[in-house]
Amino acid sequence: MQAPLLLILSALGTLPNELYRDFRKGEFDFSVTGPGARDHITMEPGGVRIKLPSDHHVSAPIGFSDRNSIHGDFEITVSYAELEVEEPKTTRGTGIELYVVVNSPEQEAASLSHLRTQKGEYFYTAYRAAKGPDGKRQHKVKSAPAKGASGKLRLTRTGSTLSYRTAGDDGEFVPIEQFAIGTSDLELVRVAMNPGGSPTAASALITDLTIRSAESPGEASHTGFSPRALWLVIGFSGLLLSLAVGGLLGWRWYRQR
Repeated sequence: MQAPLLLILSALGTLPNELYRDFRKGEFDFSVTGPGARDHITMEPGGVRIKLPSDHHVSAPIGFSDRNSIHGDFEITVSYAELEVEEPKTTRGTGIELYVVVNSPEQEAASLSHLRTQKGEYFYTAYRAAKGPDGKRQHKVKSAPAKGASGKLRLTRTGSTLSYRTAGDDGEFVPIEQFAIGTSDLELVRVAMNPGGSPTAASALITDLTIRSAESPGEASHTGFSPRALWLVIGFSGLLLSLAVGGLLGWRWYRQR
């Protein structure tokens, strides 16, 4: 494990392109995803809050996504705090998830999660899925114990290897697993609360997201709500209205002279 990890760390110095969003500063310009997502996602001074009540009927992940095309090697890190999950009612577990999709014929997808299980235990779970030669979906899973209510999830692709690493309250990253993955572009990055098919109360505060890549990402396609953009639109509209009213009053004054 040590040698591949050293190769990955040395390759990270060649990732010059970075997208960083500090949600604690209101830097949110992503698309919200999932049924009723706007009812479960709010901006707070500490970041983006994703919260599911105990009586929710949500079966799909609720969160936000980025659909820029990410080329070549990459490193994606999401930081979170105040993860609270009631005991799930299903065996799949409930918790925060970093999920990516590769634009490949195999329809590859991968995720790294911090979940609470039906037994009340917390685990990190590394996951990869792809279409096999027979056309059926194949799955790989590796789990490791997790502690604390805050931390970081990181996915790193170097060549055709995807590395899963996590950090707890101390901020020190620990490798969980490595799976083979294609070198095609990423077409989706999503951060979400995954209910795991369980009507379980869950909450987490997402503080920031970093996407580093070897090549410049494709054109952005953010279509979600943005508090900052909303205030810019309101302010600009107010300015235009003031100019229009001022112009009308000036024109009337000029006609009445």
